Amino acid sequence: MAGSRGYYLNLQFNSTGAHLAPAEGPWKIARNYDLVAGASPLPLALWVVNAGNMREVLLELSMQAAIAWAPAGWDTDRHLLAWCRTYFGPDQAAKAAEIIRAYYSGFWTQREPDLPDFSRQFLFQDMRVARACDDLLSRWNGPLVPLDDRNMGYFRIDPAVEHTGDQLIALDRGLRRSVEEFSTVIRAAEALAPQLDARGRRLWHDHVLVSAELVAAGERALLALLRGYRQRGDAAGRIESLREADAALAEMRASLDRADAAPFEGWSRPEHLWGIDAKRKRISGLLTRH
Repeated sequence: MAGSRGYYLNLQFNSTGAHLAPAEGPWKIARNYDLVAGASPLPLALWVVNAGNMREVLLELSMQAAIAWAPAGWDTDRHLLAWCRTYFGPDQAAKAAEIIRAYYSGFWTQREPDLPDFSRQFLFQDMRVARACDDLLSRWNGPLVPLDDRNMGYFRIDPAVEHTGDQLIALDRGLRRSVEEFSTVIRAAEALAPQLDARGRRLWHDHVLVSAELVAAGERALLALLRGYRQRGDAAGRIESLREADAALAEMRASLDRADAAPFEGWSRPEHLWGIDAKRKRISGLLTRH
């Protein structure tokens, strides 16, 4: 296989960790393929896709399989619409596809791409939210300093994308906008659900509505912690921010529980990598000391 090329994409580990909600999306899959396939006239000799902790039919894996099977003439929007017709019916497919596109567009892109025409190369997905929450909680009463990338690209925030030189201000601006966008997605997803048949409604709830709820609540928890972390000298404000973050984390647990209906009872209960319960425990300890 000398001179051969391969394709790799990490589609995350969802629902029980480390990620709780998908973020990459079909357009990123297609762009990733275009970059690899366009680098040489030789065909790809190997495809590797990393995914796990998933259940039922998921959009990203369906799209990845489809593009691997027939990459020539691939049209992401057309395939998304076809996928929505299959699972949500022809009458609601266009609206479902529109909401799904809005879901993936809702993530904050925290830096400019370093690959050509790759607008969603960098995303502040839910695991980065989880790590940022842990960072702020671990140094709640310590010096006011930026999040630490640990030389591993943990956060990859470029403050310039939010027209500031302060990483924490950039984080606040980006996530506020993202929360607004996901709130719009949630309302649209809730409005569409009653128009779907029972099978489509369950899939829509578990993999679109709940995902949007999880992302929005996680981001609100981080925004509350960020506000409290920066509120030096305001003890009451800091306590309120901790309580607000805890309430948002409780919403995340409730959303996961609602998706755990038969035959998936208790599916998300072992979740510990994102760390909802661990974060709430740390918040409880900080509130006790306040």
